[in-house]
Order: sequence, then C-alpha cells, then structure tokens
Amino acid sequence: MELFLKKTAFRSLDETWAARYLSDPKARITFLLKDWLGNPFWKNYAAEFLRAVDRNDLLLRVKYCDAGTIHYTQVWRDVAVYRAHLNEAIGSVDIKGLLADAGISVYEETSMIASTEVPTLIASLRRHPHVLQVICPEWRLPDMILGDPLKIGDGYLPFPERKN
Repeated sequence: MELFLKKTAFRSLDETWAARYLSDPKARITFLLKDWLGNPFWKNYAAEFLRAVDRNDLLLRVKYCDAGTIHYTQVWRDVAVYRAHLNEAIGSVDIKGLLADAGISVYEETSMIASTEVPTLIASLRRHPHVLQVICPEWRLPDMILGDPLKIGDGYLPFPERKN
C-alpha cells in the first residue's frame, strides 16, 4: 500500500535552537508563534491533530534533531486526508512566513512511500535525538516511548490532554 510521506525541515538563525527544541518549551514553534497566532489557533490545531490520529489518517509523526536542523517526518494515509487536515488545522495562515519572521527557514519534501518501507524509515530516524509523537500500532516496537513530553495537558502549551 502506498502512503503519503511529508518531510519538513526547520533551520533557525539561532544556532542553539535545534539542540534545545526537543526539551525546551520556549524553543517550540507553538511558543515562538504564540503572539501572532494565539491560544485559540493552537487549540484548534491540537484538536485537528488528535482527530487525524483517531481516524488513522496520520500514521506516523516523528520529530528529530540532526546537524542543527529540526525535522518532522509524517506518514499519512493519503494526500487527500493530509490536505483536508491542513485546511482544517491551519487554513490560510502562512506558518512559513511567520516562522521566517522569527528567523526560521522551512523546507518541505513530499513523496509516496510503500507501507513496507516505513519500519526502515523509522529505524533510521530513531538514530537521532527524537520524539515519536504518533506511530500506528503495526510499526511499534516494545522499546518505543510514544508521545511528546512537552505536549501534555492544558499547562504550558495549549494542547488538550489526551483522554483514552
């Protein structure tokens, strides 16, 4: 089965940013753009993100740091559900433009990937400092820690608590 692969790379003018990204809430994109977008935007984004996971539209999301760059790698069921998610979660907001104003360049790459190739992709990403934010059950391994420790509850970041 062919799936939609979306790779996004973020590079900051601040050379320390990428090293701090995975553990410092003030280095996260949600924090950097909070004054421009506000909490209602991020609450909607979070709700749409959780809906995509619950519907099995978003099958994999890994954030990792490599050579001063933050990477998001996502695998979606197909390009149509990805585009629908973007429309609902972000709409017409120019995230790339806002990030550019904050000194962060964004590079994107898309392609298709066979579902049988995803475990190899995951193994390569796990070689770097990473957060496995979403991973569908068929690709999980016993040693995997799932979830983003900075996106829990309604505390510092505006992501709702996951209720299972």
